Amino acid sequence: NDTVFINNAQLKDGGVYKVTATKYGCTGASAELLLTVNPIPDLPTAKATSATVCEGLKTILFIDPSDPLLTYTWKTPTGSSVTDDSIVLYNAKLADAGTYSITATNKFNCTGTETQLTILVNPAPVVPPPVASNTTICEGKSTTITVSFPVTGVTYAIYDAAAGGTVVGYTPFTVTLLKTTTFYVEAQTAQGCIQTTGRSPITITVNPTPAGPKISVQGGNNNYICDGLSATLTSSLPTGISWSTKETTSSIIVKTAGTYTVYYTDANGCASLKDSV
Repeated sequence: NDTVFINNAQLKDGGVYKVTATKYGCTGASAELLLTVNPIPDLPTAKATSATVCEGLKTILFIDPSDPLLTYTWKTPTGSSVTDDSIVLYNAKLADAGTYSITATNKFNCTGTETQLTILVNPAPVVPPPVASNTTICEGKSTTITVSFPVTGVTYAIYDAAAGGTVVGYTPFTVTLLKTTTFYVEAQTAQGCIQTTGRSPITITVNPTPAGPKISVQGGNNNYICDGLSATLTSSLPTGISWSTKETTSSIIVKTAGTYTVYYTDANGCASLKDSV
């Protein structure tokens, strides 16, 4: 035959091939052809520091082991090509998820069989604006922090710092405060992913307890009065006061025995400690 086909050439097919021509029973001198079959690279092994990664975090895709005599070509899920023995996803995006195809090419320009590596990118949650039942409270009072429009499956942790810090609770979070405090809300998915925009702050303003009034007594003797007589109780503060008798005047007249109290409420709605006689 004037043609020899070698399908799926193997290394053993390399060597010297001789050919002769015969006509009328006469054979001429032979001609030689040296056929070289170059090897193809072995199937590369592709790995990742994290095959499952949260959106916004880093993962590295690499060949292990890597052969410096080979050229590795990656085809990404977006269709682009990268020639290197590794790919670094510094800020993983949802579009980075999918199957990466990798081939190795040697110095003979022979390319081996393709291998694949699948990367999963879990989405990062978004923190709805944090809200509180009251963002301004009186000293020693409570408020409840939550988020508007919470998402099912997402946990909202309350921190005491914008970064690092300590988890002090989870929404809905009820807290009693003695001073103005800022809390920071962080969203966390079941896959352990957090939002990429940083924690969302909410400040609870705490108004101090105002100074309370003092009661002075007019009439009677050492807070005693005779049957049928009366005493006048006067608050040291003229306005914003409330007596245990439900009266709100600066002075009240009492004719019966008992304990009488008064307290002051300031413009912020915060009540003082009570004074009593």
